[in-house]
Amino acid sequence: MILRFIVILSLIFPQGPSEVLPKTKILQKTTVFGKSSGHSFGRSFNGTTDALNSSATVDLTSTPVISVWFWLNKTAFANDDHLAAESSTNHNSNNGAFIIDPDGSVGSPCSNFFAFGVHQGGLEEEAGFTRPSAGAWHSYLLVISTTGGSSHKAYLDGVSASGLVACSANAGSGNFGNYTIYLMSRATTSLFTAGSMAEFAVWKADESANASALNSGTLPSAIDSANLVRYVHICGTASPEPDQQSGSWTITGTPSQVTGPGVINCP
Repeated sequence: MILRFIVILSLIFPQGPSEVLPKTKILQKTTVFGKSSGHSFGRSFNGTTDALNSSATVDLTSTPVISVWFWLNKTAFANDDHLAAESSTNHNSNNGAFIIDPDGSVGSPCSNFFAFGVHQGGLEEEAGFTRPSAGAWHSYLLVISTTGGSSHKAYLDGVSASGLVACSANAGSGNFGNYTIYLMSRATTSLFTAGSMAEFAVWKADESANASALNSGTLPSAIDSANLVRYVHICGTASPEPDQQSGSWTITGTPSQVTGPGVINCP
């Protein structure tokens, strides 16, 4: 019986059982067809002192249209203009600066909407859409144009966002600016947002055609890499957070590591 057991083991583990564990570990981190596998993380922001910002300005002066993509788990929605992202210290006074405002307080027809847009030619060019459920991860792809809110596009969890509408008839022209990008606050000093964020990318192009692919886990670096200007995983393991394209992201406060949406994983 002992001899038979040894023979069976030798057939199952020809190089010994100890060889199985190293092979399992090797499979935990791979990249296949532009998708990552491993562990998904993000950072949790407390809504009072936590924020991120690009370590240098992000030059978007060559384009009249940008795409911004990220995963966000908003603790709760309100109408108090607490921000997910903004370029410049205050987009209201900086031409070609954009804003992403989950708690938009814009009036009709964007009342109680997730708002986003750009300040151009002294005008606010915003659009809004119906807010998704709070307390859950959602993928957002927002396409923002300097030609007006009616040109903006929004994709929620890979499909066109419900209720999308221009918040005003304002229209302009020209390109975006060259500003620092702030996440989960206004300039790391006010309008802090409570919730978790994982992955943040900016392209100087319209990436509408890639909304579904991004939601399904295709890496931004595998999508139109020529126009990708910033991409940070927000893994919660490094300070500052490294950007996959250029520079890094400075941490304010103590945004802690949390389990991410489980689609794209940290390297």
